[in-house]
Amino acid sequence: MRGPSQVLESGLATCLDSALLFAAALEHCGLNPLIVFTRGHAFAGVWLRREEFTTSVVDDVTALRKRAKLKELALFETTLATHRPCPSFAIAADHAFRQIEESVEDTFELAVDVRRARLQRIRPLASAEFPVTADHADADAEASEPLFAEPPADLPENLDDAADDPGPASPKDRLERWQRKLLDLSLRNALLNFRAGKRTLVCDAPDPGLLEDLLAEGRSMRLLPRPALMDGNDPRSQAIHEGRTLEDLHRQHALEALGRNEVLVGLKGDDLDARLTELYRTARAAMQEGGANTLFLALGFLSWTRDAKDAKRHRAPLILIPVTLQRKSVRSGFSLVLHDDEPRFNPTLLQMLRQDFRLTIPVAEGELPRDDSGLDIAGIWKAVRQAVKDIPGWEVTEDVVLATFSFAKYLMWKDLVDRTEQLKQSPVVRHLIETPRDPFPSDLAFPNPRDLDATHGPEHTFCPLPADSSQLSAVMAAARGKNFVLVGPPGTGKSQTIANLVAQFLAERKSVLFVSEKIAALDVVYRRLREVGLGEFCLELHSNKSRKLDVLDQLRRAWDAKGDTDADTWRKEAQRLKGLRDQLNGFVARLHHRHRNGLTVHAAIGHVVARRHRPPLGLSWPSPTPMTKRHSTPCGSWPTGWDFTPARSARSPTARCGS
Repeated sequence: MRGPSQVLESGLATCLDSALLFAAALEHCGLNPLIVFTRGHAFAGVWLRREEFTTSVVDDVTALRKRAKLKELALFETTLATHRPCPSFAIAADHAFRQIEESVEDTFELAVDVRRARLQRIRPLASAEFPVTADHADADAEASEPLFAEPPADLPENLDDAADDPGPASPKDRLERWQRKLLDLSLRNALLNFRAGKRTLVCDAPDPGLLEDLLAEGRSMRLLPRPALMDGNDPRSQAIHEGRTLEDLHRQHALEALGRNEVLVGLKGDDLDARLTELYRTARAAMQEGGANTLFLALGFLSWTRDAKDAKRHRAPLILIPVTLQRKSVRSGFSLVLHDDEPRFNPTLLQMLRQDFRLTIPVAEGELPRDDSGLDIAGIWKAVRQAVKDIPGWEVTEDVVLATFSFAKYLMWKDLVDRTEQLKQSPVVRHLIETPRDPFPSDLAFPNPRDLDATHGPEHTFCPLPADSSQLSAVMAAARGKNFVLVGPPGTGKSQTIANLVAQFLAERKSVLFVSEKIAALDVVYRRLREVGLGEFCLELHSNKSRKLDVLDQLRRAWDAKGDTDADTWRKEAQRLKGLRDQLNGFVARLHHRHRNGLTVHAAIGHVVARRHRPPLGLSWPSPTPMTKRHSTPCGSWPTGWDFTPARSARSPTARCGS
């Protein structure tokens, strides 16, 4: 990619070069730019209000279209800036919008929100380029007046209404707003409007109940491409065969494959392996970053419409079986096994049917109906069919699809709805709900870092990792019950402070719940605690450690864990440490004690060392009484300064003045 200087010097720029150049200029002006990528092309955009997307990378083209139609953001084709005569901005905006229209949305790749990226600590690369002067411009280029188009007539009057919006006034309205943001009941949600794509796999399973039973038994199901039986180059006639045998050829072959612990997929071998690899990597990344499984086998779909006249049908998965993809080697192929999480009925679909259609499906959100071998798949489908039988255009299809789904926000929404009063018992949550615009009340102050050694003895400090005074002050404030936000750039010891805080709480017989959006933060703190011998007291409730057997094993290890030091030994060691610390603090206090002449020993040593190469000048005073600050002030005000040295005789102090 060319930088701005290279673009101006060479007069050449690709679509990506020009998009980045415009985005950099817009960001420098204090605006929030976007960079939109389509297949083989890139152009820029800018927010027209103080807003940004919730993620730095947006892969939903409808989000861009809706914002552009609402005039909340403007997209423009940056390569048109090189045309002569230069077209107007309206033409550039129209040209850009045509590239995200529904008819060509399959070419859309993603969009990058620059401000959201900055909020996630993604910084621009340092540039060693120098400003380009006008001498690099083409001397033969004709000067032309810039073209300023009139603003669009349909632009909203107040583009910053979101920034000026005071938000919900009452706690009830505030809670409802949070709930709406957490529970996505729009058609963007794959749990309500599922569309097959490159990250989905439609399985040929004519008996989904049998497939679920095999997985429940712990079987490992191999995923294989469906062979071309009496199809393609096979000269046999499928119609003649089925007429003679009175059987559905592909259905019977798929049933036989299930008996061999195989699941057939209607894709060629290379395409199947590519999709499985993509699903495998996506699920693994979600597990590593979020600590939750997102790979599910969807059994059955509800085909539904918004109203009877709507011709567009949507598909929502019904039963979601958590599964895991495994492979022994790169060339061995993938197998499907059951994950330890519990199967569930689509919870988002249940809430959408209740809120939008006043329809209740007689299926519990928790424990699903079971038969002798596993889930009662046919019984669940029957209950859904019974509930929607009188709604025109709605039906249950028996498709089986392997895809990724996420329930993280739904679970947060459910907690917010079911446990509102319990959550309000927390002072922080109660403040955010009831009085978010008022300062957070706190009667506890941070301990003074200078007084920590005097107020917190070693026998009451349980921080196994190194900590400076500010970190130790934060730990002790938290131990006293103070609520605060610990802020600091990377590498300043936040995870180390959290580990010390956990250790302090453990010593005080308190429980700690450490929550993080990323699993990496949990692993860092856990590793630090494990290195100091506190790993047995950490119960991992995420990733593959959340399985029942692993949780029980962690509890057993915590129960059996014990230290090697008794209480008496600890008290003796604490007293020894206190003596050493008091001795060191005594040295520091004497070193910084200010004498009658206004100097400390530390400052005097600094003066002597700084002027050690200057020739000494002997001066004497009639009295051996040390000078006061009042006597030394005129001398100290000379540009060269005075350096006091030890007395050469007991009778007369001497001083050395630099020349």
